[in-house]
This record gives sequence, structure tokens and C-alpha cells, in this order.
Amino acid sequence: MSKLGELGRAILEHYPLGFFSLDQAMQAAQLPRKFVTDALVSLSKEGVAKKVKKLRKEHVPGQSPKFALIYSVNRKALAARIAPKLKNETVQDRMWAVIRKSKSFNLRDLITLTGVKKGTVRWYLKALRGLGIIHPSRLGGGSGVIWNLVNNVGVRRPYIKPNRKADDKRITGKAETMAPTTKRDARIHFWLSKAEVELSKEKALKQNLSVSAYFRMLLHRDGEA
Repeated sequence: MSKLGELGRAILEHYPLGFFSLDQAMQAAQLPRKFVTDALVSLSKEGVAKKVKKLRKEHVPGQSPKFALIYSVNRKALAARIAPKLKNETVQDRMWAVIRKSKSFNLRDLITLTGVKKGTVRWYLKALRGLGIIHPSRLGGGSGVIWNLVNNVGVRRPYIKPNRKADDKRITGKAETMAPTTKRDARIHFWLSKAEVELSKEKALKQNLSVSAYFRMLLHRDGEA
């Protein structure tokens, strides 16, 4: 069972009324404070949990005031959230389900709620951004970036070839290749047959270029013609 599942099960078993503090959730699940805090924040964004009070703990002279965060949860929603998944559900299915439900999220939310490794989550976000499905709150990346769902394509996740390398392009008969211009937001679409794409890859290797760099070169050459 994932850490999120352990936390959810502990909350459901120990707090039948749905009210508990951050410290109580930590003790019940025997999980680190940082994970429990991140999980509750992420579940709050999904509407499963909600922060209801901030109570001051017993004050100790000479120390800074401490507070206890009190949460409430929708038990039915939490049970559904941690329920065993179907065997045919993929990592991408889990990430897409969280993205559709949250609509606005950060990298940590997706890692915490799906249990997927950081590298895989980064790859998936980059792929969805390239398809125009999500958009960051600011350019350049870095910590604190919020991702927003701008094109909800439905319950079925968009198809992205798993474990694709950085310069690989998906090819199925006809492939749409998106090449960025000097303007970050400008996208130009051009169509190539499978044979043409394979030939371009061979030429790129002979010129010691990456596939993406070769396509950009073709694009600029066409623009100058």
C-alpha cells in the first residue's frame, strides 16, 4: 500500500467523525510530518480534506507559540481516493485523473497523490505542456510553479508514448511535429510521413545533430525560402 493509502486508512480507522489534527494523523499513520502535511494540502485541493481550525497549543515560556491544525475529511471521498486501483490502470492514468480533478496543482501535489517518481512526473508534465493541455504559472520552471489545466480532453487520458527519450517523436503513420520558433509561445505545425521522419533522423545523425535541432533547422530554412 502507498503512503497515501496508509494515511487515508489510518484517518478512516481512528477518526470516524472525520475530524483530526495534523499531529494525530502523524501518530495514527506513523508517517513523517512533511509527508502528512503535503498529503493533506494536496487532498484539500482535491476537495477531499479541509482545514477547519487553527488552535493554539499550550504556550511554553521562552519558545515561539505553536499551533495545531484541525482538519475534516469527506470519508466517502477519502475511501474512494485510496481504494485499490484496477490492474490495467497505468501510471499515466493516475496522473491524468489527479490533473483533471485538481485543475490547478504543483509538482509536489502530483507526486504525493499518485505515488509516482519525481522524474516520471516531470516527464509527463513536459509532455502535456507540449500538447497544449497544461500551462505553467510562469515561464522558466523552478520551485513554486503552479500548473493549470487549460485543455481538458476528457476522462480518457491523452496518449503519450511511455519512456520516450527527449528527442524522440511519436510516429503513427502520420505524425504532427511541433517545432518552437524564437518566440516561446509560437508553434508551427508541419506534417511528415513516417518515411520522411525516418529519413530526417538519419540525416540528423550524419550531421551530429539532435532530431529536434534538425527539425528546427528545416523549419528556419523553409521560412527563409
